[in-house]
Amino acid sequence: MLSVESLNVSLGSELRLLLRCATTQIQDASIQEIEVLAGQNDLDWDYLIETAGNHGVLPLLYQSLSAVAPDVVPQQMLKQLRQFVQQIALKNTLFTRELLSILQLLETHGIRALPFKGPVLAVSAYGNLALRNFCDLDIWVEPHRVLDAIAILTTEAGYCSGRQWHFLDPAQEASFMNSWREYGLRKGIVPIDLHRNLTVEDFLSSALTFDLLWERREMITIAGQSVPSFSQADLLIYLCLHGSKECWRGLKWICDVAEWVQNSPQANWTEILMRSQVLRCERRLLLGLSLAHTFLGTPLPPLIEQKLAQDVIGQQLTHQCVQKLFDSNNRLGRRFTREKFWFHLRSVEHPQDRWDSLKEIRRHMRSKVIKVLPNTLDHEFLPLPRPFYFLYYFLRPVRLLTQTGKKALSLVF
Repeated sequence: MLSVESLNVSLGSELRLLLRCATTQIQDASIQEIEVLAGQNDLDWDYLIETAGNHGVLPLLYQSLSAVAPDVVPQQMLKQLRQFVQQIALKNTLFTRELLSILQLLETHGIRALPFKGPVLAVSAYGNLALRNFCDLDIWVEPHRVLDAIAILTTEAGYCSGRQWHFLDPAQEASFMNSWREYGLRKGIVPIDLHRNLTVEDFLSSALTFDLLWERREMITIAGQSVPSFSQADLLIYLCLHGSKECWRGLKWICDVAEWVQNSPQANWTEILMRSQVLRCERRLLLGLSLAHTFLGTPLPPLIEQKLAQDVIGQQLTHQCVQKLFDSNNRLGRRFTREKFWFHLRSVEHPQDRWDSLKEIRRHMRSKVIKVLPNTLDHEFLPLPRPFYFLYYFLRPVRLLTQTGKKALSLVF
């Protein structure tokens, strides 16, 4: 198993400093190293801050530097970090208030909803709303009430749909809405994602159902209000599922796992492993824990170390993530690629999940099809009677090219 010490050999001073600071609990052995690294005259502070921002860990970097080395860090850089973190804290507070309002509204209408990530994760794993940057609100709604939730939020809470398909065939649009696993809404600067499934790639979390997690839910307090949340064991499993879904291309997801471990000294690892086996996601759980140990030095119990040593594919995935995390050409990104598909395929153990992973190709192709389907904007461009709607498949490229040309001319003139 890789260690922080072996990783340091291949990292520059900026990344080593970032990893030492990316925690809420700085070890005594790291304090002196942080002071030495932060005091280097040739340290590229702009690169450090940019990288921390890209990986969603600016609040952790600022908290650690201001606590350990406030007199060593250039004051201009410390001031810049403080301003960034204050903006994040303000935004997080606004989003949290909106989440509490949404949950209360859905509860009023008898709709069960489980918030996850965002404010819930910040409180559960970090104990502080300001320490975990998030850019939207994720809410898992009982699947058969998703359309009801959308209607309520759009009519009573002022949200607008994030997807404007405008299909010419209303029945076709309704079919797409019913089949979409994640539906985006927005009000002002607040975007929310209503989930029908835990992940868009259903094969990555197929055994985790809403009813199962709702039955095991725990209540946590956010801004004085009690809200439902995943149980602690389910939270860890989800964090590792989500990190694997994203191919662990962000340090923040590794920090989430490390913070959970640090704040759960009494965790029943035997039970957690058994639960991950039942849910068919043991390899993804172990991968998340392995990366937390490798990058952040998170201590792992002997049982987990033993399991990691037995999983050859898991070790190979760990090495791949280590090589890719700070690579600017990392292809394990948001877009569907062959490399990302292969990573997902190797991260699942169960034959059924491997077979279902092939559906991900179909989902990707389906999203491409949507872009070529005629919509009401094409009808406004050239109104045609219904028997001639098939012509819109030929007219649509003309309209889009015309629209692109007008935009280009407006930029020039």
